[in-house]
Amino acid sequence: MLFTSRNHHPISAIQGKTIAELQALIDEMDSLLKTGREIAAEEAPVLRAKLGHLLDTSKGILDRTQRQGRAAVRASGEYVVEHPWQTALATGIACGLVAFLVMRRH
Repeated sequence: MLFTSRNHHPISAIQGKTIAELQALIDEMDSLLKTGREIAAEEAPVLRAKLGHLLDTSKGILDRTQRQGRAAVRASGEYVVEHPWQTALATGIACGLVAFLVMRRH
């Protein structure tokens, strides 16, 4: 079961959307910077405004991602508090599996 945030969006879906948004911003900034070499002096303020808008958008995405990350950490902590035996069992199984794989290699 994937941990979910308080608004019940799977964390992987949020992560995928955020990565896609950041990639789109990076692509757009890259395009603007490439065309920036070829612009006339009178077009520079327009380019500067577009880059400023992209910077503001990326800051907003970063803020949202941080909030969602904190919510995921809180949800994880709540799950551990509400389900201590399941958490301990899962941790024990994971450690046992890692130990088994390490011993098998040697």
